[in-house]
Amino acid sequence: MYHQNYNPTHHAALSTLAAAIPILVLLYFIALHPHRDSRGVRHLGISAPFAAFYGVVAALLVSCLVFKMPVAAAISAFALGSLSGFLGIIWIVLAAMLLYTMTVITGQFEIVKESIVHISFDRRLQVLLIAFSFGAIIEGTSGFGTPVAIAGAVMVGLGYSPF
Repeated sequence: MYHQNYNPTHHAALSTLAAAIPILVLLYFIALHPHRDSRGVRHLGISAPFAAFYGVVAALLVSCLVFKMPVAAAISAFALGSLSGFLGIIWIVLAAMLLYTMTVITGQFEIVKESIVHISFDRRLQVLLIAFSFGAIIEGTSGFGTPVAIAGAVMVGLGYSPF
Protein backbone atom coordinates (compact mmCIF):
# COMPACT_ATOMS: atom_id res chain seq x y z
CA MET A 1 0.00 0.00 0.00
CA TYR A 2 1.40 3.36 -1.02
CA HIS A 3 1.21 6.14 1.55
CA GLN A 4 1.69 9.58 0.03
CA ASN A 5 4.53 11.68 1.38
CA TYR A 6 3.78 15.37 0.96
CA ASN A 7 7.30 16.46 1.83
CA PRO A 8 9.73 13.93 0.29
CA THR A 9 12.69 16.34 0.30
CA HIS A 10 12.10 17.41 3.93
CA HIS A 11 12.11 20.99 2.67
CA ALA A 12 8.71 22.53 1.89
CA ALA A 13 9.90 24.81 -0.92
CA LEU A 14 11.83 22.04 -2.68
CA SER A 15 8.91 19.61 -2.40
CA THR A 16 6.59 22.26 -3.83
CA LEU A 17 9.00 22.91 -6.69
CA ALA A 18 9.25 19.19 -7.40
CA ALA A 19 5.46 18.89 -7.46
CA ALA A 20 5.25 21.86 -9.86
CA ILE A 21 7.69 20.37 -12.40
CA PRO A 22 5.01 18.64 -14.54
CA ILE A 23 2.98 21.86 -14.80
CA LEU A 24 6.09 23.87 -15.64
CA VAL A 25 7.07 21.31 -18.30
CA LEU A 26 3.58 21.51 -19.82
CA LEU A 27 3.60 25.32 -19.87
CA TYR A 28 7.13 25.40 -21.32
CA PHE A 29 6.23 23.11 -24.22
CA ILE A 30 2.96 24.93 -24.95
CA ALA A 31 4.38 28.45 -24.83
CA LEU A 32 8.17 28.54 -25.07
CA HIS A 33 9.64 25.47 -26.78
CA PRO A 34 11.15 26.60 -30.11
CA HIS A 35 10.38 24.58 -33.23
CA ARG A 36 10.35 25.07 -36.99
CA ASP A 37 7.41 24.42 -39.27
CA SER A 38 7.60 22.72 -42.68
CA ARG A 39 8.72 25.98 -44.33
CA GLY A 40 11.52 26.47 -41.82
CA VAL A 41 9.85 29.34 -39.98
CA ARG A 42 10.68 29.37 -36.28
CA HIS A 43 7.77 29.34 -33.81
CA LEU A 44 7.43 29.14 -30.05
CA GLY A 45 5.35 26.40 -28.47
CA ILE A 46 4.22 23.04 -29.76
CA SER A 47 0.72 21.62 -30.11
CA ALA A 48 -1.17 20.82 -26.92
CA PRO A 49 -1.34 17.01 -27.35
CA PHE A 50 2.44 16.75 -27.66
CA ALA A 51 2.95 19.15 -24.75
CA ALA A 52 0.49 17.12 -22.68
CA PHE A 53 2.47 13.96 -23.46
CA TYR A 54 5.66 15.57 -22.14
CA GLY A 55 3.75 16.79 -19.08
CA VAL A 56 2.50 13.26 -18.38
CA VAL A 57 6.02 11.86 -18.72
CA ALA A 58 7.30 14.52 -16.31
CA ALA A 59 4.48 13.76 -13.86
CA LEU A 60 5.20 10.04 -13.94
CA LEU A 61 8.93 10.63 -13.45
CA VAL A 62 8.41 13.06 -10.57
CA SER A 63 5.87 10.83 -8.85
CA CYS A 64 8.07 7.75 -9.13
CA LEU A 65 11.52 9.27 -8.57
CA VAL A 66 10.85 12.13 -6.14
CA PHE A 67 7.71 11.00 -4.32
CA LYS A 68 8.68 7.27 -4.43
CA MET A 69 5.33 6.20 -5.82
CA PRO A 70 5.30 2.65 -7.23
CA VAL A 71 5.18 2.61 -11.05
CA ALA A 72 2.01 0.49 -11.11
CA ALA A 73 0.25 2.93 -8.78
CA ALA A 74 1.41 5.91 -10.86
CA ILE A 75 0.15 4.35 -14.09
CA SER A 76 -3.18 3.37 -12.55
CA ALA A 77 -3.57 6.89 -11.11
CA PHE A 78 -2.89 8.31 -14.58
CA ALA A 79 -5.48 5.97 -16.12
CA LEU A 80 -8.08 6.83 -13.47
CA GLY A 81 -7.50 10.57 -13.87
CA SER A 82 -7.63 10.37 -17.66
CA LEU A 83 -10.83 8.35 -17.69
CA SER A 84 -12.47 10.59 -15.11
CA GLY A 85 -11.65 13.67 -17.17
CA PHE A 86 -12.61 12.23 -20.54
CA LEU A 87 -15.84 10.63 -19.37
CA GLY A 88 -17.04 13.85 -17.75
CA ILE A 89 -16.30 15.85 -20.88
CA ILE A 90 -17.84 13.26 -23.19
CA TRP A 91 -20.97 13.02 -21.02
CA ILE A 92 -21.56 16.78 -21.12
CA VAL A 93 -20.84 17.14 -24.84
CA LEU A 94 -23.08 14.18 -25.71
CA ALA A 95 -25.91 15.70 -23.66
CA ALA A 96 -25.60 18.97 -25.56
CA MET A 97 -25.48 17.16 -28.90
CA LEU A 98 -28.55 15.13 -27.90
CA LEU A 99 -30.43 18.31 -27.01
CA TYR A 100 -29.49 19.89 -30.35
CA THR A 101 -30.34 16.73 -32.33
CA MET A 102 -33.71 16.39 -30.59
CA THR A 103 -34.64 19.96 -31.50
CA VAL A 104 -33.65 19.37 -35.14
CA ILE A 105 -35.46 16.02 -35.49
CA THR A 106 -38.67 17.23 -33.83
CA GLY A 107 -38.71 20.38 -35.96
CA GLN A 108 -38.33 22.68 -32.98
CA PHE A 109 -35.05 24.01 -34.34
CA GLU A 110 -36.91 25.62 -37.25
CA ILE A 111 -39.20 27.32 -34.75
CA VAL A 112 -36.16 28.64 -32.87
CA LYS A 113 -34.64 29.93 -36.13
CA GLU A 114 -37.87 31.62 -37.19
CA SER A 115 -38.29 33.16 -33.75
CA ILE A 116 -34.80 34.63 -33.89
CA VAL A 117 -35.39 36.02 -37.38
CA HIS A 118 -38.72 37.57 -36.37
CA ILE A 119 -37.34 39.23 -33.23
CA SER A 120 -35.01 41.37 -35.28
CA PHE A 121 -34.22 41.58 -38.96
CA ASP A 122 -30.85 43.17 -38.16
CA ARG A 123 -28.29 40.36 -38.52
CA ARG A 124 -25.95 41.95 -35.97
CA LEU A 125 -28.65 41.81 -33.30
CA GLN A 126 -29.42 38.22 -34.27
CA VAL A 127 -25.80 37.27 -33.62
CA LEU A 128 -25.90 38.92 -30.19
CA LEU A 129 -29.20 37.23 -29.38
CA ILE A 130 -27.87 33.81 -30.35
CA ALA A 131 -24.55 34.28 -28.59
CA PHE A 132 -25.90 35.56 -25.29
CA SER A 133 -29.49 34.36 -24.89
CA PHE A 134 -29.47 31.03 -26.70
CA GLY A 135 -25.96 30.32 -25.45
CA ALA A 136 -27.08 30.94 -21.87
CA ILE A 137 -29.98 28.50 -22.23
CA ILE A 138 -27.70 25.73 -23.46
CA GLU A 139 -25.06 26.57 -20.84
CA GLY A 140 -27.73 26.15 -18.20
CA THR A 141 -28.88 22.79 -19.54
CA SER A 142 -25.56 21.19 -20.41
CA GLY A 143 -22.70 23.47 -19.40
CA PHE A 144 -19.01 23.14 -20.16
CA GLY A 145 -18.79 25.59 -23.04
CA THR A 146 -20.89 23.53 -25.46
CA PRO A 147 -22.99 26.60 -26.37
CA VAL A 148 -20.11 27.74 -28.56
CA ALA A 149 -20.54 24.74 -30.86
CA ILE A 150 -24.32 24.75 -30.87
CA ALA A 151 -24.69 28.53 -31.21
CA GLY A 152 -22.25 28.29 -34.11
CA ALA A 153 -24.47 25.66 -35.74
CA VAL A 154 -27.51 27.90 -35.24
CA MET A 155 -25.72 30.82 -36.92
CA VAL A 156 -24.71 28.63 -39.87
CA GLY A 157 -28.32 27.45 -40.06
CA LEU A 158 -29.42 31.09 -40.29
CA GLY A 159 -27.08 31.62 -43.23
CA TYR A 160 -24.02 33.17 -41.59
CA SER A 161 -20.68 32.26 -43.13
CA PRO A 162 -18.55 30.22 -40.71
CA PHE A 163 -15.40 32.01 -41.86
